[in-house]
Amino acid sequence: MGWVANTDIQPATTLIGLVKYIAKYVSKPEKASMAYKDMESQVLKYTSDKSPLLSFTSKMLNKLVGERDYSAQEVSHILLQLPMSKGSREVRVVDCRPEEKQDETVIFDGDGLKPQRNALQKYKDRVADVAKKPHLKDPDPNLANLTFLDWLQFYDWDKFRRFPKARPRVISYWPRSDPREDEGDDLTCPASLDLGNRMLDRLYDWMCHVDKYKFSTTYWEEIKALYPADESINPAGLPLLGDLNADKGPYTMS
Repeated sequence: MGWVANTDIQPATTLIGLVKYIAKYVSKPEKASMAYKDMESQVLKYTSDKSPLLSFTSKMLNKLVGERDYSAQEVSHILLQLPMSKGSREVRVVDCRPEEKQDETVIFDGDGLKPQRNALQKYKDRVADVAKKPHLKDPDPNLANLTFLDWLQFYDWDKFRRFPKARPRVISYWPRSDPREDEGDDLTCPASLDLGNRMLDRLYDWMCHVDKYKFSTTYWEEIKALYPADESINPAGLPLLGDLNADKGPYTMS
């Protein structure tokens, strides 16, 4: 009030009003920057004729400095390696491209960049990693027979055993190919997460799973006997024999 200015005060008198105000404030997006073409159109009107290149470059840089594509809070989270979001379900990212085309994963450490293994590399090294850590408590003895999908959804990668109570992890995979495009023989980039068709699973030795589950030769006959179903088919929508009026008799062809 020292500069004799009007001050608009709107106190929050209810808990719901306070929560709505906070939610609206923190979710307010930053104003998006203009396209370079639009910036160029604005700057050209004020470009000096004496040194057009220098004038245009300096004014364009000044224009770019004034834009805010990233908020200060977001930049701070990125530099401090703080999570940008937090949810009730953990998401695990899977790169479905061929291994030779995958980018190297790194994190910022105090001494510089530190390489990290992705989900596939951890899956392939899981048995060797357990052998290097004899102090681990109760690792899963069935690690060698795990599928990649089970490793992603149900396993703790630090303790090398299944989550006791946690829900399955959510898988975010990419790139997601367009189902309208012809995929050809490339089995490494499925349109859906059909991991059984990836080259990795085709090269996997599945012999350890053969004869693991025993089924009797009459299994399907027993299932059909337990759950009988009407096998009558009426695709044309015609009335069944039991629905015909007795006085009309059978259909005739004229």
